[in-house]
Amino acid sequence: CFNNRVGEDFSAADIFYTSWNMYKGDYDQFNGSFPPYELNNTITHPNPQDMYSTGLSSVQLLPNQNVLLCSGRQGYMFELNPDNEIVWEYVTPLLMGQPVAQGATLSLNNNLTFEARRYPVDHPAFVDRDLSPKGWIENEPNEDFCNELTTVVRVNDRSIKVYPTITDGRLQLEWNNGGKVQLQVYDLNGRLRMDMTGLGGRKFMDLSALEAGLFLIVIDGEEVVKVVKQ
Repeated sequence: CFNNRVGEDFSAADIFYTSWNMYKGDYDQFNGSFPPYELNNTITHPNPQDMYSTGLSSVQLLPNQNVLLCSGRQGYMFELNPDNEIVWEYVTPLLMGQPVAQGATLSLNNNLTFEARRYPVDHPAFVDRDLSPKGWIENEPNEDFCNELTTVVRVNDRSIKVYPTITDGRLQLEWNNGGKVQLQVYDLNGRLRMDMTGLGGRKFMDLSALEAGLFLIVIDGEEVVKVVKQ
């Protein structure tokens, strides 16, 4: 979540895991209160005061382990890598709704931006859509820079976990969006040994019928997880 007022003059992104129970449709309580009791991580701008918004704003964890942040009242977006280095940054080039040059100095609340979210160019929502350029948001655009595209790796919000990766046969898979996934198990000779689907955010797999060895679990034909059957 985007923590608007983590400090007097700066904001942060706080990462934590809740006690949501997908089977109950509710949050689990422990000792009369709701976890978590601490944060997993806190992310700030390399210069913390450069990201400060008392409202709006967003944070998105990306598949490449980078983080996309939007400081809404500043209209300021930037991406950080795992070393907390800025990969790129962008300022919404609007002054009270009217275009200005990219890089122009804008005061707080003059270019409000509700949130920012990255979608790769091969996202399903873009199929059969006309994505040809329609002009520029800002005045005096840097056309060379704007012609650059990022990776076509699809944004994945599932965050699939597979454990244990060394097992006597029983595996558990969890993912956080509750949607349907296709699961296939291959041996090292490329033979398909198991094929099934999972739904609801959790799936138990039984590999006890397979011989001991290394197997590959392919998820939706994209992600591959190695497991050892003892």
